[in-house]
Amino acid sequence: MKKITIECHNISKSFSNGSQTIQVLRNVNLAAHENELMMLMGPSGSGKTTLISIIGGILEQDSGECLILGKPINQLPEQEKTIFRGNTIGFMFQNFTLVPTLTALENAAIPLLCLKQDPTRAYERAKQLLCTIGLEKQLYKKPAQLSGGEQQRVAIARACVHMPKIILCDEPTGFLDHERGMQIMQILKDLTVSNNCTIIVVTHDHRILSFADSIVEIEDGTIKQSK
Repeated sequence: MKKITIECHNISKSFSNGSQTIQVLRNVNLAAHENELMMLMGPSGSGKTTLISIIGGILEQDSGECLILGKPINQLPEQEKTIFRGNTIGFMFQNFTLVPTLTALENAAIPLLCLKQDPTRAYERAKQLLCTIGLEKQLYKKPAQLSGGEQQRVAIARACVHMPKIILCDEPTGFLDHERGMQIMQILKDLTVSNNCTIIVVTHDHRILSFADSIVEIEDGTIKQSK
């Protein structure tokens, strides 16, 4: 039986907008396992990004519990949470969040350098991954010199470079053509096997659904269907 790596129990989250309170998540229950690539689907504003932000320890839920590898990530002391998140979770954000003053190679190596790995090995690992996804000619270019699709691939490399046990991707194929999108998804799919990791992909891209081990649909902050 595969190990459960992500457990969400009755997760609720709301945001205040002036005098108005917007309920984004309502008693969400979710479980993901090692070696699993889960796709999280739903209309814009349904709570997908909020949910993976809570799973990644970026946002805190209002109520409920989120366990990552058995640890209540949002109840950990801040320093412990930062270390745990850095070792355990890789993020690929929808807006990429690349450091504008760093090259593609430097951006991709950030997680390894933050983990205090040897810089030579860190850059070699980042270079290898960037070349695998077709960026061998962009290694020393800064984000402003890259296309949207190239920036997206750098962000994906940064999320995967340190071989985390959990990878959270927000629309990883949104700026990519069909061939590049399939290539990225195959890399992610392979990681679930080679590193026993769990990957959650937020997507609207129906072209990539064949890579999913499970599909979860969310609407109005509630899980509507799991496949």
